[in-house]
Amino acid sequence: MRKIKTSIYNIFFGKRILILGYGREGKSTLNFLRKFLTDANITIADKNTSALDELKNKNISLVSGDNYLNAISNADIVMKSPGVSLKNFNITSDVYISSQTDLFIKLFKNQIIGVTGTKGKSTTSSLIYHILKENMIKAILVGNIGIPALDKVDEIDDSTLIVYELSSHQLEFCQHSPHISVLLNLFQEHLDHYNSYHEYRLAKWNIAKYQTINDFIILNNDDIMTRLDKKIVKNISKNILISADGDKKSDIYFDDIFDDIFVEKLSIGFDKSQFKIIGKHNIYNLMVCLAVSKSLHINIVKVLQSCYTFKGLAHRLEYVGNVKDIDFVNDSIATIPEAAISAIKSIINIQTIILGGLDRKISYDILIDFLTEFRPLKVILLGEVGLRLNLALELKKYKGEKYFVNSLNEAVDMAFKITRKKMACVLSPAAASYDKFKNFEERGDLFKKLVNENKLNS
Repeated sequence: MRKIKTSIYNIFFGKRILILGYGREGKSTLNFLRKFLTDANITIADKNTSALDELKNKNISLVSGDNYLNAISNADIVMKSPGVSLKNFNITSDVYISSQTDLFIKLFKNQIIGVTGTKGKSTTSSLIYHILKENMIKAILVGNIGIPALDKVDEIDDSTLIVYELSSHQLEFCQHSPHISVLLNLFQEHLDHYNSYHEYRLAKWNIAKYQTINDFIILNNDDIMTRLDKKIVKNISKNILISADGDKKSDIYFDDIFDDIFVEKLSIGFDKSQFKIIGKHNIYNLMVCLAVSKSLHINIVKVLQSCYTFKGLAHRLEYVGNVKDIDFVNDSIATIPEAAISAIKSIINIQTIILGGLDRKISYDILIDFLTEFRPLKVILLGEVGLRLNLALELKKYKGEKYFVNSLNEAVDMAFKITRKKMACVLSPAAASYDKFKNFEERGDLFKKLVNENKLNS
């Protein structure tokens, strides 16, 4: 702890500190800095005035309202919260933009396994953490999973491994990278936060940008954008490549003929029937775990046994149940087209899909083409994205049935009416939830509640 205190003192002493954004992570950052620097010169800025009410009369400078970003010009160090976008703000060179993530990685770099990617990072992080705990390795899980990293500092000693789920927002101003990094995939998302898709991808690549030759980066060799970016982004760490498409040049690959995984050309005896989380994307997640374990010199056989006991996470192809002889699956986490496509491919008896939500102006061409070429599904559409998809499917002369509804309640009612017995319906919206819900969890919870209410009424 003395080493941490010294580092904090060296970074922040005598500096004008701005905590930008006072949500979960902003509060965590304030508590951490106050613990080590009781007399620090700290200002808190947030667009929402009421968010700062609890700080009145606490001897902290407060800035709020539409022009809250102007507080940046009066700071030496800015600790930016992930939800704050600076895409339209001109940052001068004399201001250092940092974050809780950047500070935490600086303090604990050699103990961190960092996981990012447009989709799959929560499941992968949780699976890695599960494997470490099952193998009696001291570990904590922090980050975008919902646990601010600095809240866990007191639980960390030199033997602790830290699994850190990292969003692009957390990575965008980072100038440090974890010892072991994972980049799962890259798709269009969060274009409301960035000036371009290119800028979003560069934020993701910060997970490897500052690695050394003694570090590891695990990459999905099947992901086109990752392969293209890798030629541009120069990282000097050791690359471990994974492939679920059977690319035998990769370090770890899945062979769908033998239904087995090969690590450095050797079969590990994978039993797919024991793996409880469905979908090809979860084969990638498993291979990532094998790559991480290889880097840490953990026995592969023990890792595999641990994977078989992992039951997955809520809202991620979560089986809700069989109601009125119809299978219902909650995939509310799916906020981009690629995730919805993955859900469709993963559910063998799928007949109905619920799509739509907030429109963030991303392209839906890939989903439209897939639905047009796939066997005809019954598509229930809602929200702004539902309107877009409805028009696009009309233009494509979609052969399946489609229905536009005004709410998730109506969508579930419609699903019960149109889905045949023994078939499945999935909520996989391919869109954000913020038009009607606080987050994707609230959307998924309502879906499960509505489905189960029908069970009670049957």
